[in-house]
Amino acid sequence: MKSKSLILLAGAALGGSAAIASANSDDTDRAYRAELLADAQQRSSLLAAGATVTHDNGHFTFTDASGNNSMYLGLFGQIRYLANFGNNDRFGDMGDAADGDTVLGFQLSRVKLFAGGTVGSPDFEYYFQFGANGIQDTSRDDPNTGSSSIMTGGNLYLEDFWGKWNFEDGISVRMGQGRPNQGFEAMYQPWDLQAFERSIGHALFSVDRTQFLEVAYQSEDKTFDISGNINDGARTANQNFTSANEADVGLGGRVNWYFEGDSSDFQNQSSTTDRQDFAGRLGGGFQYETHGDTGIGTPDFDVWAANVDVEVRGASWSAGAYFYIADMDPNGGTESTHYAVRVQGGYNVTEQAELYAFWDGLFLDSDVLPSGAEDTFNFVGVGVNFYPIADSRAVQIGGEVVISLDDTSDLFGSLSDITLEQNNDFSLYNLLGDQDNEVGVGFELSVLD
Repeated sequence: MKSKSLILLAGAALGGSAAIASANSDDTDRAYRAELLADAQQRSSLLAAGATVTHDNGHFTFTDASGNNSMYLGLFGQIRYLANFGNNDRFGDMGDAADGDTVLGFQLSRVKLFAGGTVGSPDFEYYFQFGANGIQDTSRDDPNTGSSSIMTGGNLYLEDFWGKWNFEDGISVRMGQGRPNQGFEAMYQPWDLQAFERSIGHALFSVDRTQFLEVAYQSEDKTFDISGNINDGARTANQNFTSANEADVGLGGRVNWYFEGDSSDFQNQSSTTDRQDFAGRLGGGFQYETHGDTGIGTPDFDVWAANVDVEVRGASWSAGAYFYIADMDPNGGTESTHYAVRVQGGYNVTEQAELYAFWDGLFLDSDVLPSGAEDTFNFVGVGVNFYPIADSRAVQIGGEVVISLDDTSDLFGSLSDITLEQNNDFSLYNLLGDQDNEVGVGFELSVLD
């Protein structure tokens, strides 16, 4: 009888505990639901109070009711199918089983994640950009060499981070990592380009990404701007100040004059079918850097580089020319000066289809080249862009043919010391190095959202 009483008492206790636990669980669930509803109501009230979420030509933008705080988010991906034909000594003739003179396949050219906006005031801007791709090769954009937009192995890495304060009377200060205002061609994002790539002059002689402090001025009517910066030297992104790659000091700057229209007419390299007015701009930039007097293991040399460019726009058509010069002066070595130019133009057949053509010229100083090496290289290309969504670059389908008019085998490997670039891999340009006239054919899909 005593044992039965104990069993009944224990059962009652367990039943009571279960009831209490169930009640507590219900209370927790109700509290959690209430918290979620309160959060949703708060967010709804924020939107009702004037906060907005918009999507415009490739990214979402979130803005609070005051307009002081905002953020836009975007993703960009670019994949290509490339075929290269020629007498390619880099790969060689592998016999009947494979022909090194024909190289083809897919290339995941770029994958990017970016964000920007304002904090606390519309006058303070910020910008982040991360990049990754699937090219498992030490390419021309390997961040270990301090370069720009592609890396080895497909890992995510930082490309840009900067903050900018806009003062009154058109004055601004920008500090961080990225591309300072030194080359207009360099300031276009990949989705703003007309051809597959920027010019070869940009690939070899531009400053590209560095860490910098920049002061700029823009006129009220946006027809003139000028800037100057101090930086760590060409292609020194993600480098510590102890790096031997960094310059003792780098100085750069740029000026732009919009002789017709204003800066808003040059957001990308193309025109539109509905454009009515002519627009034109002329600009130039420079970079000077010196190495070898400070730092840890820094080589002793000086570099100066400059660029001049002009662009014009009309109804359905666009044209531009970009000129580069770079002078390398190593201590105890031979000074050399090199030049590059691109001339490019496009025509919008319809509001969704564009044709374009370009010429790239590269002129190297023979004093520092191996005996018998080519010092002049010419490339021509034609292409077509199709935009499935009218008046938007959110989706772009393209095709391009590039032809080398000269022997390009000397461009690879032995000439790497004469450029600001540290690894001369032109696979993004569908150029692999050839003793004759190599031909590259490519197709591209880009998505921006």
